[in-house]
Amino acid sequence: MINLENKVLIRAEKNGINVYRRMDDSYTFYEGLNKEDVLNKTIAQVEEFLLENTNRISQNIKYQYPFKVNWLIDERCNLDCIYCFADDKMKCGFCRQDILNTANHITSLNIMTVGLSGGEPTLNPFLKEAILSLKDKCFINLDTNGVSDKIGEIVQILKEAHVLVRITIDSIDPKILRMIRPFKNNGVNNMYQLIENNIKILKENAIEVMVHTVITQFNKDDLVS
Repeated sequence: MINLENKVLIRAEKNGINVYRRMDDSYTFYEGLNKEDVLNKTIAQVEEFLLENTNRISQNIKYQYPFKVNWLIDERCNLDCIYCFADDKMKCGFCRQDILNTANHITSLNIMTVGLSGGEPTLNPFLKEAILSLKDKCFINLDTNGVSDKIGEIVQILKEAHVLVRITIDSIDPKILRMIRPFKNNGVNNMYQLIENNIKILKENAIEVMVHTVITQFNKDDLVS
């Protein structure tokens, strides 16, 4: 696979190339193009080349490996979001060896990107081992609620592995936020401040952050078009 500035990943398929754009979380298949067509080019040159070949975009892909794996790495969470049923659906119970075995199996699939999710993945004590096992073998996305006190502890490995951290913020109104995403065990009142602090830590370490919002009846009127 060809990794362009940790933003675009290109993989050769049986009858063309598959292009994954990380920030868009999008896959585009170009039928009839070869990996050699984009070797030794800058990301700007590759984008220009692909733009010139939009007529090659096709759904007729013949692939050997999956594009993406979502790894539910832990069922536990420190929040009790009204729209989440993770505790009711999953029983992971991973030990360290399970984590390593799963990571090795995932990388053997020659996938383009892995989404580490849960539950709250930062609560898994073997998250670092999982990221190290995936590092440089695919793109890694980490889905987190943003209130974990573990972010600072793993920030260096997130940076080294070029992990894209995707944080959910459903409202900047503390009352609405507590209503939608209450702490399971009381917790602090100002959840948004915790999230903001963690984003600051990530940005200070040049880690890319994407913000997600789940629309509910409680926050739909706060959305800005």
